Amino acid sequence: MSPSLAYQSPLPSDGTPRHCPTVIIIEDEVMIAFAMEQEFTDAYFDVAGLFSSCAETFDWLQGHQPDVAVLDALLQDGRSDALALELRRRGIPFLICSGLPQDGHEPPELADVPRLAKPAPFEQIVRATRNLLNTPIN
Repeated sequence: MSPSLAYQSPLPSDGTPRHCPTVIIIEDEVMIAFAMEQEFTDAYFDVAGLFSSCAETFDWLQGHQPDVAVLDALLQDGRSDALALELRRRGIPFLICSGLPQDGHEPPELADVPRLAKPAPFEQIVRATRNLLNTPIN
């Protein structure tokens, strides 16, 4: 666990509350999802939800808008390409963290999406996610 991420004070030096960005974790492996949730919580993200399928994520997105998302390429109900395209359409920054190699079947609109190969260290996933938001680590 990186001290620069995990042990930040929730209050900046001026005492005003820090905005905690909202992240959704879309991962079908439960233990990985729970470990990611803890890492993001330690890094002062608000984890709005853990989702293991495209269907449950689409349902949640009907009434919610996270600041950022971490997405596995293969979920319980199949490839997550349609979900990735929806995140892109909504302007939600996201990265793909997956053990599924790119195979040329991905939509070309997703070619520039940041991607980390599993097993990526959780602190690297948090750092890459924070970079999507251009959120400084104070």
